[in-house]
Amino acid sequence: MSKYNMRNHADFHLKYVQKNFESKNISYTKKFPGDAMEEYYLEQLQKRVQDDSKHIETFQNLLSFCETLKKSMATNSYAQEQR
Repeated sequence: MSKYNMRNHADFHLKYVQKNFESKNISYTKKFPGDAMEEYYLEQLQKRVQDDSKHIETFQNLLSFCETLKKSMATNSYAQEQR
């Protein structure tokens, strides 16, 4: 990353996302994430992870964690309703 003159890993990924969006004539900033806020964008990322298990592995871990939380919250919500 040092050859890209980035302060840290997060800066590298921010530039990566910005360049990716720029190649599609879409702008992206942290303040105005644009299409990245749309549900279809997340769905496409999820599809890429499912199609290629080695692709963006850390994101795959995050998705798995979120799914575990979602199931846990649904179970807890159901248990609360039954009381």
